[in-house]
Amino acid sequence: MALPPNGNPLLPPFPSVPGPNPADIANGVPIAFQSAPLGTTVNFTPGVAETLPTNGWPHAYLPEQEQNFSVNLNHNYFGFFFQDQWKIMPKLTLNYGVRYDFESGLSDQMDVSHKGVQPRIGLAYSPDSKTVIRAGFGLFNDRYNLSFLFITYPQRPAILANADLPPNRRGAESAVYQLNQYPFIPVPGIPTPADLAKTFFTTGEVFSHSVVGTATAPTPVGYSYTDRHSPLPYSEQASLEIDRQIGKGFTIGAGYLFVAAHHLLRSTLGNLCPVGGISTGAYPCPPAGLPPPGYPAGKNFYSGIPRYPAGLICCNDLTGNSAYHGGTLEVNKTGGKYFNLNASYTLSHTMDDGTFATFISVPEDVFRRSLERATSNQDARHRLVSNFSFTGPDDTFLQKFVLSNIVILQSPRPFTLFVGFDANNDLIPAADRVGNLSRNTYKGDSFQSWDVRLSRTINLGGDRTRLEVAVDAFNVLNRPNVDEVVGVYGTYNLCGGQQPRQYKDAASQAIQSLQVGGCPVAGPPVPNPLFGTPRTMFNPRQLQLSMKLLF
Repeated sequence: MALPPNGNPLLPPFPSVPGPNPADIANGVPIAFQSAPLGTTVNFTPGVAETLPTNGWPHAYLPEQEQNFSVNLNHNYFGFFFQDQWKIMPKLTLNYGVRYDFESGLSDQMDVSHKGVQPRIGLAYSPDSKTVIRAGFGLFNDRYNLSFLFITYPQRPAILANADLPPNRRGAESAVYQLNQYPFIPVPGIPTPADLAKTFFTTGEVFSHSVVGTATAPTPVGYSYTDRHSPLPYSEQASLEIDRQIGKGFTIGAGYLFVAAHHLLRSTLGNLCPVGGISTGAYPCPPAGLPPPGYPAGKNFYSGIPRYPAGLICCNDLTGNSAYHGGTLEVNKTGGKYFNLNASYTLSHTMDDGTFATFISVPEDVFRRSLERATSNQDARHRLVSNFSFTGPDDTFLQKFVLSNIVILQSPRPFTLFVGFDANNDLIPAADRVGNLSRNTYKGDSFQSWDVRLSRTINLGGDRTRLEVAVDAFNVLNRPNVDEVVGVYGTYNLCGGQQPRQYKDAASQAIQSLQVGGCPVAGPPVPNPLFGTPRTMFNPRQLQLSMKLLF
């Protein structure tokens, strides 16, 4: 089977003991699933669900299974709005309105909310001929995230008698495939991901399992669902902008934008035994033991024993929130018909409690989800965008030439220091953070780009037929702009008291040169030497020649 990009070909692709994944230190310990088609029969027989042809792998699933991997849905979206404008006085205009949206066709998945009323108001005031003040406020609804509704829609859940779990969608008992989770650490009687991969690639066989989970016969089948009572996602948006002309063709502006989003999609886990254990009910589980030496003080450490005898139990609910505050300064200069300049600077801050329903965004501690609120990984604190265009004067050899460019300077985006394995023993290895650090405490690289375009228009037989020839140079200075950095630190607490804070800082370079020790004794002796190194890059310098015929 294929190894990851940073994989070591001398090591097995999956870890065989708890802790780091030496085969892929840049990504850490992954989570392994395999889906198996079942059809709509409720009482199916576990075993070989299908055998795919391995000669050239022409199918991801057998053609007769297509109906088991698709959903037919009569989904509609309706929107109505009312808007009016009132010119209160010559210098003051008021715009106001209301919008109402709702969706239909999702009754099997959720109890659709019909509270989609969105009032909006805006005003424009011009105290004199050179000044304009604009302000506005409104509510803006989003649609339900269909992707995550239908990831779980065809999935048959595990049957757990008397389990304290929310109801799944209507008809889930005859859903057409099951999703099985397999542990990396060998468990007697349960195949490892490596075993499954070997069997699949050599024989094409995909196995199904009983969906009934009991204490004596646990099932790898999961239980994934979206909360039926999910409200509509929406945002509150408020803005204020002042523009002032201070000279011929010269305008400056200042503005503020506030966006608060609510009921955003987040994921959490439902198959984790609490730290103190559960002693009553149909599914008791023991309390957790002592954490390893050097474990962060005040941080929960779990038993590593599932609450229920099943695979991954994942709930998608709409409990997320985010907030954006941004101030802008803008300058516009027009120098006749030949020259234009625009520059805009934004100072902003974005916070949230999770970015999306992915495993790295699952709460580090599902019983303390409030700890997830922090600076967003979409935060770009400073951003400057400048562009100008110069058109060659008429009656000169430069006529019909246009030179334009754009410069973008942006401060680093933040990243999270991930452990890279299941340090808190909650059965999810992707979301554990180092020490007691919050999300997104490490700054990546800044972004700097300069793009230039030179174009000329050539008339071909009159004014109606023209040929536009252009040469573009993107990232002219060929600066190596880092998109993402490796965020896997490699152990569960900071080593040597040194906290890396930014790309290429002293602490990061010391880690990469193996000069940092003093790590917790139950983990690796040194942090991950790939930590803080580039993971993905933006494009290098690119040159482009283009021609466009207009007629």
